[in-house]
Amino acid sequence: MFCQGVIRGKRLEEQTDSEVLDTFRINALGAMGLTRSLLPLMSRRSSITYLVSISAFAGSYDPVYAASKGALVSFAKSLARALGPQVRVNLVAPALTTSTAMHANMKPSARLRHLRSTPLQRLATPEDVARAVFFLASDAAAHVTGATLDVNGGEYLR
Repeated sequence: MFCQGVIRGKRLEEQTDSEVLDTFRINALGAMGLTRSLLPLMSRRSSITYLVSISAFAGSYDPVYAASKGALVSFAKSLARALGPQVRVNLVAPALTTSTAMHANMKPSARLRHLRSTPLQRLATPEDVARAVFFLASDAAAHVTGATLDVNGGEYLR
């Protein structure tokens, strides 16, 4: 599983070129490079899971973050086509998750806004995200590739 990410929480016009490049380097290019390095070591029935974000689909206040996660979505879907039937490639796209730095640094009013926009009326927990990753890595998902599992309580429906 690839679980990397940085979010600056800034609008596009507030970000420097260096910050934009750094966000893509961490959120997308790092996972791509590591995947390329690990591919020769993968055996039949291997599984790759990338942790992205609801922002890749719904957009974000920080458009650079959303775009970097969206790039990883496109990359994973392309890999799913290219690596099958040997390797399955999937994604988990959580929304705001408790016990994370993003949650801790967010204003209480913003947390409440996320909570209220979620039909299940609770935020994701790290355990919720881990269970989704575990499912995709397990034999229970043996016929799942190129898919995104949304862990957002219905905050974004597609």
